[in-house]
Amino acid sequence: MGNFRRVLTGAGVLCAAATLTTGCASAAQKHSTTTTTTAAAKHAKTTTTTAPKHAKKTSKVIFTQSLSGTKHTKSFTAKSSWQLSYYFNCSGKKGKFTLYLRPKGKHSVKVTSQQGLGGGGARTYSKGTYSLAATTGCKWTVKATKK
Repeated sequence: MGNFRRVLTGAGVLCAAATLTTGCASAAQKHSTTTTTTAAAKHAKTTTTTAPKHAKKTSKVIFTQSLSGTKHTKSFTAKSSWQLSYYFNCSGKKGKFTLYLRPKGKHSVKVTSQQGLGGGGARTYSKGTYSLAATTGCKWTVKATKK
């Protein structure tokens, strides 16, 4: 009987295979505790690993919205500097995506203009109240996270 590996993460994700797959490894790395069990025909070994205390915490999401086509988002307020992440997907067809950021009481500013099957990027901004708008025929998602 060959080696059998099982990874059980704090979120309850269970991956089992003859070898650990990349997707399972990625999911396990996101959590602080991972238990690995290796079982051979007559031997069993269990190892528990805890992530170091200095492990990077996940960013706090301030705002996220997914839309399709030319639309405006709801407004949101960031109380400190924040990062805007944006993605677009044109479902296998070449398309154009232009994203605008509008600070409350001010004119819109172009964040990006891209062409292709999909893409994205990220930018950092200072605190304030904002909304976003896109001109596109594609699906798109924006996310603001505390910096």
